[in-house]
Amino acid sequence: MNAVLFDTSVLVPYCVAAHPHRARALAVVAESTQSGLECWMALHSLAETFAVLSAMPLNPRLAPDQALLLIEMEILPHFSMVSPSIDAYREAMADMARVGRSGGAVYDALIFQAARTIGASRLYTFNEKHFRPLLREGESLEIVCPALPDSR
Repeated sequence: MNAVLFDTSVLVPYCVAAHPHRARALAVVAESTQSGLECWMALHSLAETFAVLSAMPLNPRLAPDQALLLIEMEILPHFSMVSPSIDAYREAMADMARVGRSGGAVYDALIFQAARTIGASRLYTFNEKHFRPLLREGESLEIVCPALPDSR
């Protein structure tokens, strides 16, 4: 499968025109799509994206119905969802124990596990340091921070 997975940290700026990472998020999604890659997101990221969009300190702030509309227009038509199994949850918690992380970092581990589940070649995130420790020896999943679009 030619698949890539997008972390919430990329999905949010993909939706928000005023976000400082907007151009980078748009560019990496467009590049992935044009390259024939399947764009995926973890089911957990759907709720997380809604939570962030509806609480962002924008002026004016997005109301929950506006956040939902953005998700329905910008996210759902363009990204497939991967829903973790109980085994994926166990693997995520085992990864957390292996690297000595605790608390809310388990949600990053669930997103990472979603990338493994679909056999993604890359996980796009603006929070590389959250995901790098979760890589296992010999694992080929690339953790990639979206770059600025080419200005040629």
